[in-house]
Amino acid sequence: MTLSGRSYEIVGICRTQVDDWVMDSPELYVPIKSVVGADDPIKARDAHWLSCFGRLKPGLTLNQAETDLGRIERTLQKQYPDINQGYGVRLIPLLDDMVGEAASNLWALGAAVACLLLIAVANVANLLFCRAVEQQKEMVIRRTLGATRLALAGNALLESLLLSLLDAGLGCLVALGLIGLIKEVGLQESLARVDRVAFDGATLVFFGGITGLVSLFTGLLPALKAATAGTGLTDPPNRSGTAGRQRQRTQRILVIGQVALSCVLLTAAALLVRSFLAAQSRPLGFNPEHLVAAEVSLTSRKYDDFAQIREFFDTVLARVRQLPGVTEASMADDLPFVLEWENWDPFFLPGESRAEPGRAPTVTTKSVSRDYFHTLQIPILRGRGFTAEDTATSQPVVIINEALASHYFPNQDPIGKQIIIYAMHVASGPRTIVGVAGNVLYDSPDSHRIAFDGYFPYSQRPMNNEVLVLRTSDDVATLAPAIRKIVASVNPDVPIGKITTFNRLIAARFTSRKTGMLLVTAFSAAALFLSAIGIYGTLAYTVIQRTREVGIRVSLGATSVGILRLILRDGLQIVGIGLALGAIVAASANHLIQSALYGVSANDPIALGAGVTGLASAAFAACLLPALRAARINPITALRE
Repeated sequence: MTLSGRSYEIVGICRTQVDDWVMDSPELYVPIKSVVGADDPIKARDAHWLSCFGRLKPGLTLNQAETDLGRIERTLQKQYPDINQGYGVRLIPLLDDMVGEAASNLWALGAAVACLLLIAVANVANLLFCRAVEQQKEMVIRRTLGATRLALAGNALLESLLLSLLDAGLGCLVALGLIGLIKEVGLQESLARVDRVAFDGATLVFFGGITGLVSLFTGLLPALKAATAGTGLTDPPNRSGTAGRQRQRTQRILVIGQVALSCVLLTAAALLVRSFLAAQSRPLGFNPEHLVAAEVSLTSRKYDDFAQIREFFDTVLARVRQLPGVTEASMADDLPFVLEWENWDPFFLPGESRAEPGRAPTVTTKSVSRDYFHTLQIPILRGRGFTAEDTATSQPVVIINEALASHYFPNQDPIGKQIIIYAMHVASGPRTIVGVAGNVLYDSPDSHRIAFDGYFPYSQRPMNNEVLVLRTSDDVATLAPAIRKIVASVNPDVPIGKITTFNRLIAARFTSRKTGMLLVTAFSAAALFLSAIGIYGTLAYTVIQRTREVGIRVSLGATSVGILRLILRDGLQIVGIGLALGAIVAASANHLIQSALYGVSANDPIALGAGVTGLASAAFAACLLPALRAARINPITALRE
């Protein structure tokens, strides 16, 4: 097999591996020494960018291994003080590094699922408790016929267990379908290692444990009610005011818990929605509309000479500009949201002493063609852009971004000043600053940092790996074959990487945040629905129990409005307590998702107000229906019952 102009022998076949750092899985592996030339930067002792992996020996802890590597690192510092000074060694578990970014999303989703489960459990427990109250006379008969309290309680728990098993079976079927759906719609880009999620034995054990807990909690109240049944046919269910108040108190507590948990979920969903909108509305520093990116890599040994590299890309650029629909074309070795790596190079200003190795300020360097800023519509705030006069033999120049200019040249004009950048681990000599460009977000639209950027003219530092960027009115599906044909016409052996639009790249960066927001919002909607059902069911049952009371009140002169106000007051009192508790819990616990938020405080009053208002509106509607039913009760019919 020929790779980069060199022949390789296939010596083995391994299983397909999923690389969690890049979108594409590796298809082949080569020894790293076989791709390293005599002057390759990878051989430089200050090339601190390789990824290193190791497997701990049995019985060796991470701290012990880190201590051992620390001794080696200190020895290297003594041998090479000018290079290794300022660096240290830190070991990170590989799995933690893979799923670290998804941890906040997973914890938020887990908390949302737990809240939703508790709300559902409280709802079902309330319904079963009401059913147990209605069966109290049956329980008395069973006790009279010899049934023990333990048997009655066990029967109630068994009924709850059977219901839970039936629901768990249906849940398993739904989960199997959803796992396949998640993989089909491509959510593996938003949650690390989601492609390895499977419905296995561990999942079944988890389902079994949850089912057991649910059956216990939902059946506990009915079991206690059944166990308290008396004996004797003259011992009917107690209809005294005390017993009624105890029953109502239990139901109220369950409903208050549902409302409080729903309030927490709705507030969290509002926070995530506001965070997503804030991240989406953040200026990127360039115009991504109608931009297409195409990766081109010169891997052949033929392109070891800078002149040949420039000639190849100049030819490709000239031909691409002639394509129908292409209005602008340029290239760079690093574009926003395209590549997964950046050139972080140390720099210092002439006349200043260079900082210790590892402590020098860094700038992300990019080699761009002269039309780059015009193509991406990045504004040049001061000075000028690159021109045809910036050649390999002319004065070395650089364009810096506004962040670097304001930090190192405050209250002064940086145009004409010089900066020394150690690009590719070699000092390129002083470069004259000829322009200041606007800040651009390169790694993520919701990133909290603005890096220092330095732009080199491509003519003074051509790179083997470049990205063509085109502004076009044509669809990428139409443009991609034409780009591949042009590159092949210049050199058929040059590989073309992915060709995509910037809008897709930006959308992919938002996938994780969007997925978490949508799922938590869906759970919140379900919680709102369940809470409304719980409130409605409790009040409807209360109205049925108080039918005779309502009839007496109407007979004594109570109006329909008065009855409506009475039932609404009881329901809204429950809702008010739940909302108050929920708001307190939400204000206290929302800081747990602060790491998943962007541009929004965890105690954002708008999000809290939206959650409380939305739940209050749904709760009022749930209270209004039983109240209207109570207001229409016929007193004659009520008194006959």
